[in-house]
Amino acid sequence: MMLSWNIFLAFIWLACWGVASPEQFVIGFLFGFSFLYLLERTEVLGKSLYTTKVAATVGLSVFFVKELWKANIRVAKDLLRIKPQITPAIVAVPLDLKTDWAITTLANLITLTPGTLSLDLNEDASIIYIHTMYLDDSDKEAFIADIKNGFESRLLKLEESPSFERGAV
Repeated sequence: MMLSWNIFLAFIWLACWGVASPEQFVIGFLFGFSFLYLLERTEVLGKSLYTTKVAATVGLSVFFVKELWKANIRVAKDLLRIKPQITPAIVAVPLDLKTDWAITTLANLITLTPGTLSLDLNEDASIIYIHTMYLDDSDKEAFIADIKNGFESRLLKLEESPSFERGAV
């Protein structure tokens, strides 16, 4: 319902400006979202998961782009070295995620980040096995903490929605 209001407000924005361009629609959508967010936070509107989920999705996207950038720089530096400093390892990371979509998203985000690759899940999907190119033995706990405090914590915020429960369409 809130998405419909957001789109409606974006079209109102277009009508006010008299310019129907994709850029103006996006600007109107952002202003509409900000307005709905403000109304929800001041309790003028009832509680909705829409603004929380959109904010969490944007936060996850920004975090992924930052991690992607850092990983690309690290791999590029290593490629330019005469003697690469690769210390490959396979790490078992325990998961707090419960839904199939969240676990799949985590695995895909890990695989899309250069230097890491999702390999497998255990039978009950409580552990994901990740191959990394850069891991010293002393860094295993730090690597696990990075995954859990980075991608997984942001996905947990999105997973809280009742519409994303396992098996829901």
